[in-house]
Amino acid sequence: MYGKIAQLAPLAACSLAIACSLAPIARAADVVNDIPFPSPGAPGNVLTLDLYLPHAGVPPNGFTIVLVHGGSYNSGASADLGPLCAALADRGYAVVDPNYTLVTPNNIPSYPQPISDILNVVHWVRTDGEQLNLPNRVIISGISAGSTIAMTAAMAAPTSVFNRLPAPAHRGYAIDGAIGVMGRYDLVWNAYFGIPATVINYIGVPFTRPDWMQVWAQASAISYINANSPPTVLYHGAIDGLVPPANSSRLALAMQMAGAPNQLNIVPGFGHDMSVLGYTFQQQAQTLANAAAWIDAHPGNIISPPTGICCALNGQCAITTAADCTTTWAPNVACAPNLCPQPPPTGACCSAGGVCSSSTNASCAGAWTIAAPCTPNPCAQPSGACCAANGACAAALQSECPAAWTMFGSCSPNLCSQPTGACCAADGSCAAAFQPACSGAWTMLGACDPNPCPQPPPPTGACCMGSTCAVALASNCAGPNRRFTAVNAACNNSGDHQTPCCHADFNQNAAVNVSDIFDFLSAWFAGSADACISSPTTAAPAVTDIFDFLSAWFSGC
Repeated sequence: MYGKIAQLAPLAACSLAIACSLAPIARAADVVNDIPFPSPGAPGNVLTLDLYLPHAGVPPNGFTIVLVHGGSYNSGASADLGPLCAALADRGYAVVDPNYTLVTPNNIPSYPQPISDILNVVHWVRTDGEQLNLPNRVIISGISAGSTIAMTAAMAAPTSVFNRLPAPAHRGYAIDGAIGVMGRYDLVWNAYFGIPATVINYIGVPFTRPDWMQVWAQASAISYINANSPPTVLYHGAIDGLVPPANSSRLALAMQMAGAPNQLNIVPGFGHDMSVLGYTFQQQAQTLANAAAWIDAHPGNIISPPTGICCALNGQCAITTAADCTTTWAPNVACAPNLCPQPPPTGACCSAGGVCSSSTNASCAGAWTIAAPCTPNPCAQPSGACCAANGACAAALQSECPAAWTMFGSCSPNLCSQPTGACCAADGSCAAAFQPACSGAWTMLGACDPNPCPQPPPPTGACCMGSTCAVALASNCAGPNRRFTAVNAACNNSGDHQTPCCHADFNQNAAVNVSDIFDFLSAWFAGSADACISSPTTAAPAVTDIFDFLSAWFSGC
């Protein structure tokens, strides 16, 4: 088995955090899936990659090929290229198949993070990958949208345009070759001739923005071409109707004019399809292997940027390149011993008010103690007036006062402002009070005259209507055959009807007399629901209603 890959099982707790079980795949290749690698800015700041290795090992001075999947910038995963990666590993290459940040389902743009993700894959190859004896000669390749991302990463790698981890100690971010398949390499040119919404969603900068051209150019591989660009092989279908083949020819022309080695393959009769590389995975892998062999024979002018020490403001030292150092950098210098200027020591600085701050002796205007922390506060803290929300005043240290505090303030007289306001009770009454003393709604500086408090609705009672009862306001219970019995009286259910209405008092005039009999009979012969004493008011009066009325008549109310 290949190099240190055989040692992965006992390294289950190593810093690589690799899923250490290897599964044999197509013929002579081994694969490790879902290896995490750091990529600040990606979801969770961590992504995963799949690693494919030839069982017999990578030849001396071989290549690690980073192969980036396509998917319109919003879909796809590393597993999509699994069979092709395995076939490519069969031909003696270490193949890294990474995931990268995608446009979200609600079209939140991903640019420029995918380019940073691919550069951080190169960082993994030249750091953690070295523990697996992966070759540090790196070729970046991609398919379709993956090629747009991969080629921009490959060409922009020597610059510091895109965020990435500090440059690896061995060869930094120098890229040894690039293989582009059906990608877009000049997005500004594409925009002028029509471009899909998926690309617009990827960049996230509309053409209405004044700086759109600058951003779109920054995302284009063609913008970074120079004499030191990595040797590049390009494949494109001659009748590609989705991604114009002129993308590849324009990039090849720019490289030719800059003096960078390149090979252009415009394949007749093919559109936007993987068959531009061959009809089977084995044929496609052989095409990519041929491109890698051409790159090996045309190394070009690749220059690995020199590393040196980068001194942080706190005096810490790191080995990196000048492009990745945002502070002071010195070439070809080691960090042992640390040659970076050390900042003056900080300590606790006490101001006159007892406030503690961390500072140097030179910048402290009060008393300073070397290396003393401010937690707990070593400074003397004078007491003052502490004002509670209700206007009460107490002498306290500032650290003990949860409210407003005045240094050297006295509580006699009380320095705390005590505003009153209108306090509204649930019954609508109003009283002047402090806010902490108000259990209801409080309005600062509000007056109680006129009363600003919302008044409760008028009380309801039982309203008798014929032989039925309903809860209503007294004002809504006026008129013939209506009687409001009492405030807050309820209508108690009894069978199909509601009482307390007296059935014998048919007119609801609070007096049972002969007119009630005639009015009841009139309603009976008219078939009116008013005559429904026991029957539901939705039905016609029945004989039982006569007997129920007479029973109520003789028994009284």
